[in-house]
Amino acid sequence: SQNIVQVEKRVMSQLFWSHDPVIMSVHPTEEWIIALRAELDALLQAATHEPLGAYLKTYDQFLEFVRLDVEAYLEDIEWKYGGMQIDEDDPRLKLAKNPPGELDVLKIQKLSNEHLESKRKVEEAVPDSISIGLFAVSCKKVGKTIAEKHQKLADSLLNMIARKTNDHALD
Repeated sequence: SQNIVQVEKRVMSQLFWSHDPVIMSVHPTEEWIIALRAELDALLQAATHEPLGAYLKTYDQFLEFVRLDVEAYLEDIEWKYGGMQIDEDDPRLKLAKNPPGELDVLKIQKLSNEHLESKRKVEEAVPDSISIGLFAVSCKKVGKTIAEKHQKLADSLLNMIARKTNDHALD
């Protein structure tokens, strides 16, 4: 039954009702209802597809960074600029295109500063929320996640400098 029970029966529950007073409604299988739903669906698709697609494209600039494996990135930086001491028998040495570089504190610090600058740019570029046609989308979490990843990389690079400097001082 598609009919809706009228409010009076619910409000006046102590009265005897010989029948259920109902408000007539349309059935979802009626042709004009199916056509109206299809038209409404097409209009909603048209109204949302383009604005949401444009919104998603605004994050394309961050996509590569979001997919970045932090541990692999830090290992690569340590290999290139961290002055790693490895044995000649180490299989990584045979697979590597370039041997590990000398400790380059300035280069690692420059990379850390670049991540801090990128964090600042992300915080400025990504708004808290944005209105897209029919929707209001909260962007806080996306911006915060990207900014935190930049901060984590910057901190990890500075920790690498401290650790490597300490190791060289102890040698």
